[in-house]
Amino acid sequence: MEKIRSIRTVLAFSLVFLLAGCSGKQDGAMTIQKAELTEKEQQTVALIETGRSVKLYDYKTEPGISSLLFSVETLNEQGQWETVASSVFSQSGQEDDRVAILFSDDSITFSCGEGRYEVMLGSNHYKNTADSWLTETSPIRTDEKIPLGIVAYTDSDSVIFPNTDDYEEPEKLAGRQYKEVKAVTLQFSGKTLPGTEKERNTP
Repeated sequence: MEKIRSIRTVLAFSLVFLLAGCSGKQDGAMTIQKAELTEKEQQTVALIETGRSVKLYDYKTEPGISSLLFSVETLNEQGQWETVASSVFSQSGQEDDRVAILFSDDSITFSCGEGRYEVMLGSNHYKNTADSWLTETSPIRTDEKIPLGIVAYTDSDSVIFPNTDDYEEPEKLAGRQYKEVKAVTLQFSGKTLPGTEKERNTP
């Protein structure tokens, strides 16, 4: 049974890589937005989404952006965000591209091009999970974090769903008595951040 689950996971990652490499054209300034999928891509996503969720985002940048920083943060007891895991991917000279996130109760996997980074969450023992992901077009500002998702865990039967806007006001989340809250962020930088010696670093 464990072997079958492992095979399914490998296949899911392979499909995510395929989708991450299919970016849509965009117009305007630097932005990131939920990807508009073709019918075939939607069918591929449906194959993956069994006990997990797939999030795809298309982004457009201008010359000068060289690094992407993907981070998973947790809301600490002081009501502040604290980075628990992160990985850097190089821009590779592409100004229009796509990133993919494979999310389940126990892990988050980020992929960009051929690079992949998986974070084990260790949060699957809670009774309920409430998550919110970026749905509107968001401007990209150099070296500023963009909250792509907020995931809240609770043992309560009644769940208040978070919003990605809550990232900027963590006190709202702290006041809801969640057992644990995590944020998934993406940052675009014009600097060559540590870890970008290889194009699209794969930890």
